[in-house]
Amino acid sequence: MPGEPVPPLAEGHEGRVPPGRVVLLGDNTAASVDSRQLGFFPLGDVLGVVTRSLPRPEGADRG
Repeated sequence: MPGEPVPPLAEGHEGRVPPGRVVLLGDNTAASVDSRQLGFFPLGDVLGVVTRSLPRPEGADRG
Protein backbone atom coordinates (compact mmCIF):
# COMPACT_ATOMS: atom_id res chain seq x y z
CA MET A 1 0.00 0.00 0.00
CA PRO A 2 1.15 3.59 -0.49
CA GLY A 3 3.75 4.64 2.06
CA GLU A 4 4.57 1.11 3.20
CA PRO A 5 7.97 -0.49 2.65
CA VAL A 6 8.40 -2.25 -0.69
CA PRO A 7 8.16 -6.03 -0.06
CA PRO A 8 11.43 -8.00 -0.33
CA LEU A 9 9.99 -10.03 -3.24
CA ALA A 10 9.72 -6.90 -5.37
CA GLU A 11 13.42 -6.92 -6.25
CA GLY A 12 14.79 -3.86 -7.96
CA HIS A 13 12.50 -1.55 -6.00
CA GLU A 14 13.58 -0.19 -2.65
CA GLY A 15 12.22 2.25 -0.13
CA ARG A 16 8.52 2.93 0.15
CA VAL A 17 5.59 2.52 -2.19
CA PRO A 18 4.86 5.92 -3.79
CA PRO A 19 1.57 7.72 -3.05
CA GLY A 20 -1.28 6.48 -5.25
CA ARG A 21 0.59 3.28 -6.20
CA VAL A 22 0.59 -0.35 -5.03
CA VAL A 23 2.82 -3.39 -5.41
CA LEU A 24 1.07 -6.40 -6.95
CA LEU A 25 2.69 -9.84 -6.65
CA GLY A 26 1.30 -12.99 -8.25
CA ASP A 27 1.21 -16.28 -6.35
CA ASN A 28 3.22 -18.16 -9.01
CA THR A 29 6.62 -16.45 -9.01
CA ALA A 30 7.89 -18.37 -12.04
CA ALA A 31 4.90 -17.54 -14.26
CA SER A 32 3.48 -14.29 -12.86
CA VAL A 33 3.91 -10.93 -14.59
CA ASP A 34 3.55 -8.43 -11.79
CA SER A 35 5.36 -5.60 -9.97
CA ARG A 36 8.62 -7.53 -10.18
CA GLN A 37 8.63 -6.82 -13.92
CA LEU A 38 6.22 -3.89 -14.34
CA GLY A 39 6.88 -1.80 -11.23
CA PHE A 40 4.19 -0.02 -9.25
CA PHE A 41 0.55 -0.03 -10.36
CA PRO A 42 -1.87 2.92 -10.01
CA LEU A 43 -4.12 2.29 -7.01
CA GLY A 44 -7.13 3.52 -9.01
CA ASP A 45 -6.65 0.68 -11.52
CA VAL A 46 -7.00 -2.05 -8.90
CA LEU A 47 -10.39 -3.70 -8.50
CA GLY A 48 -10.87 -6.60 -6.15
CA VAL A 49 -12.52 -8.03 -3.08
CA VAL A 50 -10.60 -8.86 0.09
CA THR A 51 -11.54 -12.38 1.14
CA ARG A 52 -8.93 -12.78 3.86
CA SER A 53 -6.46 -10.45 5.50
CA LEU A 54 -3.20 -11.97 6.71
CA PRO A 55 -1.59 -10.72 9.92
CA ARG A 56 1.53 -8.59 9.62
CA PRO A 57 4.63 -10.49 10.82
CA GLU A 58 5.83 -9.47 14.29
CA GLY A 59 8.39 -6.71 14.11
CA ALA A 60 7.43 -5.72 10.54
CA ASP A 61 8.04 -2.05 9.78
CA ARG A 62 4.72 -0.24 9.41
CA GLY A 63 6.41 2.95 8.29
